[in-house]
Amino acid sequence: MKSKTIIWTLIGVLVILTATYFIKKHWYSQTEFTRKELVKVEEDVDSLQIANDSIQDTLKISEKTLKELEEEKNSLIRDIEILRQQKSFLQKVPGKSDIKKIKFN
Repeated sequence: MKSKTIIWTLIGVLVILTATYFIKKHWYSQTEFTRKELVKVEEDVDSLQIANDSIQDTLKISEKTLKELEEEKNSLIRDIEILRQQKSFLQKVPGKSDIKKIKFN
């Protein structure tokens, strides 16, 4: 009876040790996989951050260019208005009939 108890105890200890070994092995492989995935995700985040910074820089340049174009457009509108006023004034001057041929859209 005692020998059976000792054998079953040894078998139980062996089962527990084997289970512990496989659990640790599985946990380590999962941890290693998770670490590799984490490194990959960090690299992807860095890459996306660089791309985002580049896009932001391009956007700032585009906004600046848009402001410059808007200012140029407003300047051209003012110039056209000045030219219209000059045309109107010159049309009132006698002997300047060829000025009437100037057209502004």
